[in-house]
Amino acid sequence: MSRSVSNSGRHGGPRALVECDPTELSAGDRVRDLDQLSAEAHRMFLDAVDGSTRGIASSDLSPGDVIKFTEYYRVV
Repeated sequence: MSRSVSNSGRHGGPRALVECDPTELSAGDRVRDLDQLSAEAHRMFLDAVDGSTRGIASSDLSPGDVIKFTEYYRVV
């Protein structure tokens, strides 16, 4: 993983995004396309990627999820 978008979230707060390399993914990782997210999660994800908010508080995303969006992002 190369770039941290947010550093909060592991303990009950908003979930955080980190950029990851597709070669780091394992067979058990849940990989989803950006357009598979709900409208709310989609907006929160894009806000977190561009830095206007620092985390995601959506029930659509769970720790370990990987989202494909130009780059790959892992929810932690």
